[in-house]
Amino acid sequence: MNIYKIYFGYLIDAINSFKYDFKHTFDITKSIGKLTLEPPKDINNGDMSTNMAMVLSKEIKQKPLHIAENFIPYVQKIHGVFDVSIAGPGFINIKLSATTWTNCMEKILFNKLDWDKLNI
Repeated sequence: MNIYKIYFGYLIDAINSFKYDFKHTFDITKSIGKLTLEPPKDINNGDMSTNMAMVLSKEIKQKPLHIAENFIPYVQKIHGVFDVSIAGPGFINIKLSATTWTNCMEKILFNKLDWDKLNI
């Protein structure tokens, strides 16, 4: 397990809340293979970046930028998120709190939850 897999799960939960609150009818399972949560190309943009708004724009029939703007409050509620911003056509950039990184490093150093095991 790694921090990106953990936060990908949080992202899916946030998308489901977003879907429910806005009464969207898209099926997340159809889009999940296209959804990414990865380090941004420019490290100045944060710790993680997702293409969620661009992936769902066809399903929701709205511009990615509009989706991203509406989705930011859902990302801000995710545990450990310090800041959220939008870049380019609708990438959502996420910066994690220092405490989140400290806790992650602690788990690695003390080998909590088998952080050294790979799922290949």
